[in-house]
Amino acid sequence: MMMEIVMMMVIVMMMMMMIMMMMMMMMMMMMMMMMMMMMMMMMTMMIMMMMMMMMMMMMMMMMMMMMMMMMMMMMMMMMMMMMMIMMMMMTMTMMMMMMMMMMMMMMMMMMMMMMMMMMMMMMMMMTMMTMMVMMMMMMMMMMMMINLQISINGTLALHFFIV
Repeated sequence: MMMEIVMMMVIVMMMMMMIMMMMMMMMMMMMMMMMMMMMMMMMTMMIMMMMMMMMMMMMMMMMMMMMMMMMMMMMMMMMMMMMMIMMMMMTMTMMMMMMMMMMMMMMMMMMMMMMMMMMMMMMMMMTMMTMMVMMMMMMMMMMMMINLQISINGTLALHFFIV
């Protein structure tokens, strides 16, 4: 009789253990699922951000180009005007002066162009830096996730071993 009771107890214990194990498994699975979901969300967000950045960059570039074009046009117009005036007053001294002015104009234009280029470069650099940082963050997240998964798997194996 005693033996039977003991056996019963053992069976019950086993059952309980099994149930507990199942619960644990469920929990682990749930956790993993949640993590995955989070990862997906993060990824999507990152991609969106990148897209936005790209768009912004494009817009900036376009604007810059437009500005440059406008500047060029203006300069050309000025040149034309100068030429016309020169033609009209064909005196030597005047011509010299005009030439000087033209040179100045050219110089200024060059300077402007240079400035624009520099600005563009700076913008590009900034965007690139941000992207790099984002990538780094993503990598870190990935690593963390992988480590977590490995640890979970390890714990599961341990449980099985004990049982």
